[in-house]
Amino acid sequence: MKYLPFVLLFSLLYVFYQRWIYRDKDDRGPTLTGPATVKSRRVEQGSYQGKAPTRYQGNTRGNWNYFVTFTLSDGEEIELYAGEGEYKALKEGTSGQLTWQGKKFREFETDD
Repeated sequence: MKYLPFVLLFSLLYVFYQRWIYRDKDDRGPTLTGPATVKSRRVEQGSYQGKAPTRYQGNTRGNWNYFVTFTLSDGEEIELYAGEGEYKALKEGTSGQLTWQGKKFREFETDD
């Protein structure tokens, strides 16, 4: 019983660390939406630190990281991390409404 406060404190600190400090900084930024065109796509092998995959590895299968470059309406180009399914669905030259947060792809609704 005398160790219960320490266990509770450790548990709370661990949860705080996982949710606020360790989590990807891109999750803290605003979610933005705007017109964009798919410019290019690329795949690179995921990098490993010891036996643990990179943070973005969790969004993909295997050990590959998927990137899609978009041209925004003002001409700015941004490269975003995408999942394998989104990567395969996005084709160069397609225009639509892009939603992203930091360096992470969130959604792309094509123009009809």
